[in-house]
Amino acid sequence: MRTSYENVAEIGQTIKGYDFEPSSVRKDIYMQGKVIDKGWITHPETGHQLFKGYTIEVEIDGGSDDNARVGETGYIPFAFICDYEGRVELIDPEFEEKHGRTLSEVKDLVKHFKNNKQGLVDLVDNLLDDADSYMESALLYDVEHCNKGRERLALAQYIVVNYLTEK
Repeated sequence: MRTSYENVAEIGQTIKGYDFEPSSVRKDIYMQGKVIDKGWITHPETGHQLFKGYTIEVEIDGGSDDNARVGETGYIPFAFICDYEGRVELIDPEFEEKHGRTLSEVKDLVKHFKNNKQGLVDLVDNLLDDADSYMESALLYDVEHCNKGRERLALAQYIVVNYLTEK
């Protein structure tokens, strides 16, 4: 599958780009940092255009023991010959700190429950029964204003983002 990550982020936003597809048999190896430019990446000496991608200021050198790339300029291609889903993702540090998950992980959870309506109904029912005290008060407000069907899906998405993504 040929994917382009050209529209994932704009200049000033933070992205994570994996060097290799994540695997359970090794550490994730990636660069994360603020996008400082996007477009053609050129050879530093000859000026020849090499590929289109993001230019980032590396803030995190994931999987590295020596953090050698931190503070350096890094390049993340928009497309790669052996591309895979999730190779480049937008990072919202405030969201990730609050919920302990990336935006793409939350989107995957929501997509899963949109495609599994019975699982969604079961999830909502179980969470409404088991909600802890602070979530209970927030959920009670939402339940009072929800009808069956479409509103229940919106409530489930609210639960996924606000309950399942807690640390």
